[in-house]
Amino acid sequence: MEKVKILVACHKPGPVYHDEVYTPIHVGRSVSTYKEEMAGMMGDDTGDNISEKNPYYCELTAQYWAWKNIKDVEYIGFCHYRRFFNLPINSSSIDGLFADSDVVLLGYKSKEIVERQLVRFITIEDITIFLMVVKKLYPDYEQSLLDYLWGNHLHGKNMLICRKELFDQYAEWMFSILSECEKYIKPSTYTRARRVFGYLGEFFMPVFFIHNHCRIRNTHYTDNVRDIQKKSIKTYLNNFLKDLLHIILKPFWGKPKSLDDYFLPEVLVGFKNDGISVA
Repeated sequence: MEKVKILVACHKPGPVYHDEVYTPIHVGRSVSTYKEEMAGMMGDDTGDNISEKNPYYCELTAQYWAWKNIKDVEYIGFCHYRRFFNLPINSSSIDGLFADSDVVLLGYKSKEIVERQLVRFITIEDITIFLMVVKKLYPDYEQSLLDYLWGNHLHGKNMLICRKELFDQYAEWMFSILSECEKYIKPSTYTRARRVFGYLGEFFMPVFFIHNHCRIRNTHYTDNVRDIQKKSIKTYLNNFLKDLLHIILKPFWGKPKSLDDYFLPEVLVGFKNDGISVA
């Protein structure tokens, strides 16, 4: 069994860092125009896969592939061809890295609540469908969702590292939700907006780990694995000021008492006109 593998999502030809841990994977290969140019790279189109959904799921097609097809690794991780973890990761250091952690995520602070960031990327209709589906499939997650949406700690880029067993549990949770959402969400014709399932996975990924009381280790990303940087005093000060602004402003936003408060009347009327019913 391998100790640790981090899949590096790539969608076009070009140089990409790789070593005994970082392993490039061609995402969306089944619908890619670069099959020949990237033939020497692992693809997400073998075995049980959703490679053809890459335009909508983005790098999550690599996560689905790893969930279903990788069985012989202790730790699994995911990053991008231009974003790597700002941590030294190898077979010798990985156990120490997780001595006091269950999962490594990219951590960001915002002066706003997470919900304000969310609506900048995803339409309120798609967010509502996601929340309705979670409430239907996993009702015990409602309070965790509310707390996360009203917090100011973001975890982005669909990047994570954890034990494969824990990742499999997360993947089963996330993909069961996204699969159900597919029944109701109408794909956009805009290139950015049609990535809705990738965005939903990115924004709501930490909810699973928060709800299950996992010990989260926050880090940042680097463009070059060989250029790992330590957090500066400026970064700590910036995060402190964002936390302070969040604490001051948070009471004025009025936290909902339940997910039902997110279901705006005009959105529900639109659902009725569109024939959408998340039963």
